[in-house]
Amino acid sequence: MARYRAARRVIPVSNFVKESVLASGLPADLVETIFVGVEVPPIAPANREGARNRFGIPPESKCIGNVAAFVPEKGHVLLLRALAELRPQYPQVVLLLAGEGPEKGNLQALVRQLGIEGIVKFPGFVPDVESVYAATDLFVFPSHQEPLACAMLSAMAYALPLVAFARGGNPEAVEDAKNGLLVKDLDSSALAAAIAHLLSDPEEARRLGDAARETVIAHFSADRMVEETIRLYESVVPGYRGDS
Repeated sequence: MARYRAARRVIPVSNFVKESVLASGLPADLVETIFVGVEVPPIAPANREGARNRFGIPPESKCIGNVAAFVPEKGHVLLLRALAELRPQYPQVVLLLAGEGPEKGNLQALVRQLGIEGIVKFPGFVPDVESVYAATDLFVFPSHQEPLACAMLSAMAYALPLVAFARGGNPEAVEDAKNGLLVKDLDSSALAAAIAHLLSDPEEARRLGDAARETVIAHFSADRMVEETIRLYESVVPGYRGDS
């Protein structure tokens, strides 16, 4: 706490984080939120076919994507259970889980237990993560508590329809039924229902994806984050010049 009090400003990446910082005892005038930002890709045809070939996803399949470390709070268990519930109605759905982490072995064991080995892909860490977004039709972010995730914002920047839990900083970027779907309860059946809604309504999914991209452009771009950070430096550091 002492090191934070010595700072001229503390910059949380979301208002969810800001509330936590203020609850720790810092005065409000030391704390200013600057939302985390992501690069906004140009609107251009993605190499969908190449990305799908790389991950072994058939062209006729609907691909649910997720990018996250394999740790409990990222919610992969709920996503896998939701997928098992969806499989009878949507047998061609494939789940692409990009990432690494200590829970990977447990998640792979759960996949076997649920009998969904053939439709879950574990490509590991993918350095060119844009290929994951190119292969994906629907991005699901089941994290339990997240400050404000770059992976989720990046999916939105790629105009992917999104399902996430209404937890942490997620509602600061996602408005339910406006630019994505928010699930209130940490429940696999509720998550499955939201996913099914978008799988069954491609036009609604497209509308939400387009709105998600516009949200990122307006409020969560890397350029906007840099501009606001420079503005803050100029206001609190005497003689600071952002172009130096």
